[in-house]
Amino acid sequence: MVSAVEAADQARISALTAGDADALRRSLHPDLTYIHSHGQVDDLTRYLSDFSSGIVVYDSVGHDIEVTTVTDGVALAVGVMSVAGKFAGRQVEFRSRTMSVWESDGQTWRLRGFHSSRFGGRPGGSD
Repeated sequence: MVSAVEAADQARISALTAGDADALRRSLHPDLTYIHSHGQVDDLTRYLSDFSSGIVVYDSVGHDIEVTTVTDGVALAVGVMSVAGKFAGRQVEFRSRTMSVWESDGQTWRLRGFHSSRFGGRPGGSD
């Protein structure tokens, strides 16, 4: 099951970097909650709207899943993501720690929740 979740994540990343909104929609759960590294919270409609309109453009995405736990059709994956692209026309590059929640309907894994926190200095100190 872990390999199926990793394959679903790779399909999502391929859709992101190809700009393929239809393929991306197929990889996302209808009840998606997506928390961006800058703190914005999106549901499925908002996330796809920003992607389809070009507000968010992914040039490259690397996502190394380090730990995956699967229980009763739900998978929790923790990893590190590297992103290069554009946000509202401005070039961005960053690395972040991620936690993603995947849900299976018995045949297909879909991203149900995602949270990304950028790497950076700790409050009041350094890394």
